[in-house]
Amino acid sequence: MIGITGRTTPPQRIRKGILLSLFVGAFSQSAYTSENDPLFELSLEELLQIKVVTAASGYEQKLADAPGSVTVITKHEWQAAGARALEDVLDMVPGVHISKTTTGLVANKSVIRGISGTFGQQVLVLIDGVPIKYRQDSGQAVGSRIALAGFERVEVVRSPGSAIYGADAVGGVINLVSNKQLDNTLTLRTGEYNTHDIEWTHQHNFEEGAWRITAAHQRSDDDPDKIATADLQTVFDNVFGTDASQAPGRVDEHYAIDQINAQLDWHKLSLQVHYWNNSDKGVGSGVAAALDNKGTANLTDTQFNASYSLYNDAQQSLVLNGAYNEQQSRTFLYVFPAGTQLPIGTDGNIDFNEPVNVVTFTDGYIGTPGNNSSATDLNATYLVHLGKHDTRVQIGHQKQSYKAVERKNFGPSIIDGSQTVVDGTLIDVSNTPYVYIPPSDRDLTYLSFEDTWQISSDFRASLGMRYDQYSDVGSTFNPRINLQWHASKNITLNTYGGTAFRAPSFTELYAQNNPAGVGNPSLKPEKARTFQSGINSTIRFNKSTDVTVNIYQYKINNIIEFVSQAESGIQLASNTGEQAGSGSELIANWQFDKKLLIKGHYSYLDARDKFDNRLSDVPVHTFYIQGHYKLATHWQLFAKSKWLSERPRKPGDPREALEGYNITSLNLAWVQSRYSAALSISNAFDTDAREPSTGSLPDDYPLAGRQAMLAISYTY
Repeated sequence: MIGITGRTTPPQRIRKGILLSLFVGAFSQSAYTSENDPLFELSLEELLQIKVVTAASGYEQKLADAPGSVTVITKHEWQAAGARALEDVLDMVPGVHISKTTTGLVANKSVIRGISGTFGQQVLVLIDGVPIKYRQDSGQAVGSRIALAGFERVEVVRSPGSAIYGADAVGGVINLVSNKQLDNTLTLRTGEYNTHDIEWTHQHNFEEGAWRITAAHQRSDDDPDKIATADLQTVFDNVFGTDASQAPGRVDEHYAIDQINAQLDWHKLSLQVHYWNNSDKGVGSGVAAALDNKGTANLTDTQFNASYSLYNDAQQSLVLNGAYNEQQSRTFLYVFPAGTQLPIGTDGNIDFNEPVNVVTFTDGYIGTPGNNSSATDLNATYLVHLGKHDTRVQIGHQKQSYKAVERKNFGPSIIDGSQTVVDGTLIDVSNTPYVYIPPSDRDLTYLSFEDTWQISSDFRASLGMRYDQYSDVGSTFNPRINLQWHASKNITLNTYGGTAFRAPSFTELYAQNNPAGVGNPSLKPEKARTFQSGINSTIRFNKSTDVTVNIYQYKINNIIEFVSQAESGIQLASNTGEQAGSGSELIANWQFDKKLLIKGHYSYLDARDKFDNRLSDVPVHTFYIQGHYKLATHWQLFAKSKWLSERPRKPGDPREALEGYNITSLNLAWVQSRYSAALSISNAFDTDAREPSTGSLPDDYPLAGRQAMLAISYTY
């Protein structure tokens, strides 16, 4: 975990940064009103000069100077759109798509240019530069839904980030940046599906610092009309003559999330606490693609960060960062429902190759996998300005610890296949060799270096590299280079190249006693190579119109997949996958008469596996457009529409290609100096939109239908 603080700004930009902060703060201090909205009052050129990004290089820099493809969405933009959570913002970003995990509990995951991984583990989500991910599988169980209250911008880097952040930044980096000038605001929302939000932000300034707190509660029962007509248990029913499946039934993704962010800045010290808890998560289509209307899941993530600036003058700065993260996960899962009949082997797990018996589970095939895990990270970040150079050096050490807990009515030491009937009595295997992952530890030492050189007034080069040494999977070295040429006042050309990696997760290394997959301690890290070939250009025709073109290609080797072994039938984690992609993005912005702002982008992606098959689940074409219109002094209308092309199936899946869809959403807002109200309608035309599933769920994952929400806000 890598800490980034505002004190790491290169000294060259300190004075400019102060002026910029005061300017942006002027908007942040007051309520979000149409009179002071920078989206309308400033030109596109002026907005670009204001926007800064931290995630690209580990310190604040102008968006125009950032290496790679970067998009910044500010709080003004997502407030205008009526966005509630991070996933709502990401849906607005070129090259980014929100899809579903197809293994384990169904959850939303971010896909950047076709790169994601089974659980979203190839995209790194940060809060103020510190990674937030589910330690068991390195996925986005936490990052899939983060409330936006208390943040000032979301930065999305659509390029490898391992040269700065190390593992998991293969497809890119998503960074939420906390607001240093909070409004004292209370916001309430309510809407269909029994959806309710409460958000409160407060800041208190004192002579030598400030403290800030943000609290948010979001809950929803989810759309009751998301129905699966069949599931994996339907297949078993047909084979064994049972009637256990709960299909047709709901794909239930209800949630109840509590989130708290607290920060204290005092002298040279900064302390931060981030708490996130989903206390009541629906299990979607079930952990094994068998509907589970009684299962529950809970995940708590608590993060403590501390930064101390040893010195920070006009030439250099040195900041010490410490982070401690603690996670606790608890589930109660009906892997298969009551009355299911399953072939069981001698190890007590499902076995279709050499079953001992067909066993009836009267109360269901039940498991309660959970875990307690922690991670501690200490690092030092040194920034120096040497003439035309900005140089960043970071060295650090991280320690991770993982312990699984589990009760179940199947598996080794519980049953051996000789039984014909098994009831719902659960046996605790947490501290035994039969738990699904043994207690595990991991140490990581890392060193990163980046130098940005302003070669001339028109030419800029950036070189970065990072070395990581793992105690369990060895070492990896990842460089990157970015060349930027301001060909004219209105045309900038960017060329980017670099590598990234993903370290195997605890599940992929050590999973055991698990019919879904067995770990492999011999795994190597996944490795990605990206070349943003030739063009990442922005052409500004005038102060009101600009067009950006990105062309890129990448290749990922050693992708970890669970592969069936011919003799045993065991699904073993193996470095067998490859993925290659090439694509382009066309992004256009147009501001008309300070009353209408239109943005749009088109993305083309050709992503293929090692057999040259197009990647399933990934759209080739994506088109997005949004319009923000100032109706009157206190009234604004925001509309957005996103269209995806059809998506092919995996080889061997007989289903027809999944149809594309077009979802349109609206937000009508009334704003005054202290009060505001908004009516938002998501999926306004009630489109039947679906995300891909495995063949075990033939109807795919239905998305929520039309939903109306009313929000009111008071700033005091």
